[in-house]
Amino acid sequence: MPMRSKNHNTTIWVGWLISILFVCWAVIKMDFGEVWGALSVADYTWIIPAAIINLAILILRGVRWREFIIPTKKITRKSAVSALCIGFMANMVLPARLGELVRAYILAKRENIAKSTSLGTVVIERAFDGLSVVVMVALIFLFASPPGESEFWSNLKLAGLSASFFFIAFFVGMLSFYKQVRIVVWVIDFMLRLLPDKNSTKLTKILGSFRQGFDSLNYGHHLRNVVLWSFVIWGLAGPYNYFFFLAFGQELPFSACFVVLMVQMFGVMIPSGPGFIGVYHAATIAGLMFYGVDAELALSMALVIHVVMFVMQTIPGLLFLWLEQYSFRDIAQAADQQ
Repeated sequence: MPMRSKNHNTTIWVGWLISILFVCWAVIKMDFGEVWGALSVADYTWIIPAAIINLAILILRGVRWREFIIPTKKITRKSAVSALCIGFMANMVLPARLGELVRAYILAKRENIAKSTSLGTVVIERAFDGLSVVVMVALIFLFASPPGESEFWSNLKLAGLSASFFFIAFFVGMLSFYKQVRIVVWVIDFMLRLLPDKNSTKLTKILGSFRQGFDSLNYGHHLRNVVLWSFVIWGLAGPYNYFFFLAFGQELPFSACFVVLMVQMFGVMIPSGPGFIGVYHAATIAGLMFYGVDAELALSMALVIHVVMFVMQTIPGLLFLWLEQYSFRDIAQAADQQ
């Protein structure tokens, strides 16, 4: 069996194992009668605005991603949104965020862009997401009113600071790579010299194409648009949770929707099975229980929040998959080829 297939299969099994472990943690000692009771009395009309917000976020992400692409090649908003929707749909059905590789492949194939350049735009876009999370975490710790200092809140602060340090270091490293900082160039050249000439030449070409994905950093108006769209995207992500608070009759402070969002973001950073099964539910339950929501009600809310997210991120992707005349075999091959 080829090494790539072995690695791919290992990723799938590890992702599923982690998801199963988190599912077990989420449901252990639960009273499923109470879970069903909470589900049966919820006001599901609040799902409508939540679903609209989820779809709007998906479209705005595609519009923002285009800002990273057009310095390399001018493409339409529809093209960027289409590839992103297919990629996010793939995240729902493939493990370990392989949908990010899928959307890079789809865009590269459709727009005749180097795959490494297309992937570079995905990486820098996700890096800006990381910076957005860092800003959100800082604002939460400054302005959120926790119901009391607890060990969970202390651990959350530690996780937030650790994630912030990671994303800042990651972003600085990418920026240094793009700006060709001498020490970074020296380290890369040294590592390339350790490889066989054939592999070194190929990797040098890939890195050159990958750097093109960062060209938007040289255009002020593109960066301005990226910052604007990032503010809108993450500004909508919190209220998405708030509508589910209303659906289940929970009178939580508005800041709670962003605290829960922060915990959810930490959760989905963990490699998992398709659709972030398990990790997303466990993170949502943990965030809600911090505000005194009992475990069964928190599980009910987590299930509905995840279902709406799954449906609203899968249907647009399936629609564009059909319009672009791709198949599930194509996206599976795209994930395996990267």
